[in-house]
Amino acid sequence: MHRVGSALVTAATIPFALGLGGDVYVVITKIVGTPTAGLIAGSLALVLLIGLWHAYPLVAAYLRNRTAR
Repeated sequence: MHRVGSALVTAATIPFALGLGGDVYVVITKIVGTPTAGLIAGSLALVLLIGLWHAYPLVAAYLRNRTAR
């Protein structure tokens, strides 16, 4: 049961990151007035969130397992 719950929580971060990236896009577009700035900020937010929530833990686990051998 723990594995299923953990997998669902992990999977839920992807649409959450997409939603937050979209929110950043809308806010920055409204503040700056250019969709290009909003697109850049939203994309950076999306990459940062996915990186912190998915890429970083995978790299950390890989490095931890590599040094444990």
